[in-house]
Amino acid sequence: MARSAFNATRTAAASELLQWINSDPTGSGDADWVVLGDINAYAKEDPIRVFEAAGYRNALPSFTAEPPSSYAFFNPVDMSGALDHLLISPSLVPQVTAALDWSINAAEGAFRNYNLDTNSNGNAAVRDFFAPDPYRTSDHDPLLLDLALGRAVPSGLSFSHGVASGDPYADSVILWTWITPPAEFSGLVDVQWEVASSADFAADSLINSGVFTTSAGRDWTSEGGGRRPQC
Repeated sequence: MARSAFNATRTAAASELLQWINSDPTGSGDADWVVLGDINAYAKEDPIRVFEAAGYRNALPSFTAEPPSSYAFFNPVDMSGALDHLLISPSLVPQVTAALDWSINAAEGAFRNYNLDTNSNGNAAVRDFFAPDPYRTSDHDPLLLDLALGRAVPSGLSFSHGVASGDPYADSVILWTWITPPAEFSGLVDVQWEVASSADFAADSLINSGVFTTSAGRDWTSEGGGRRPQC
């Protein structure tokens, strides 16, 4: 993917990649796909939205209470964020059991780099910081995805949830919903949500609806007149 300010190019690259995937290039006919790695776009930028519009879920933030960060410009802390992503097709959602940003690289000083390039801080004349460990083996953090291939969400599971509201405005209110899977189910689950202007969620009162993917480690926010989670 192109870097820096070339948002249009990166967005076009995401669309091309989706077209390639949809062509079934391996001839497997399998709907399970993972787009993994450095997309050079943050989670709310257009290239990621292209994948999400096609139904792909960004697995990593679905498992983390805080926004993940896999890269740091002017490391270690000046400008950091997630440029690396685990985008999974809808059919993989019930098969994912965990996702993790392994923080071994982005937060480490460039003087520990694995290569012989000039140090970004320009201070070390001799490369004497090597250690036989995984740290600073790249400038990006690796991402880990755990799968239980073939797993489906068992029928009859009871997902507890809570709804809270706050910050009311003249014509809307912000609602928070927590979805907690039962102990026997770890991983991701798709949650259908609806926002309505009436308590009975009549069809003519629906304002918005959608699906989000979550785990026990996340809570999600929606704005509107009401919300009914369905697992």
